[in-house]
Amino acid sequence: MEALWQGVPVLCFAGDRWASRISASLLREAGLAEFVAPDLELYIAQAVALARDPDSPDRLQLLRTSLRDRLRLAPVNDVTAFARNMENAYRAMWQWWCERKEP
Repeated sequence: MEALWQGVPVLCFAGDRWASRISASLLREAGLAEFVAPDLELYIAQAVALARDPDSPDRLQLLRTSLRDRLRLAPVNDVTAFARNMENAYRAMWQWWCERKEP
């Protein structure tokens, strides 16, 4: 998240560890799903392709200037919706508990 916030796009693969899963999730939330490789082999291939692509510097520069706005607008930063969803979850748990306790 810190790298994205500073305008540095990252490439990751959706592995079986928390760090890779959260990286993939944040990239997708920022509209950068193309930076998420499904496995290590495709991760390497994608990194090589990006390094060889003559358009990469211009594309990365554009991303650097727009990443903060992308993140600000991403659902992951919608704290109002998050709070509303959390309240609804608490309400549903409370209702379930109350219904369970009734004779």
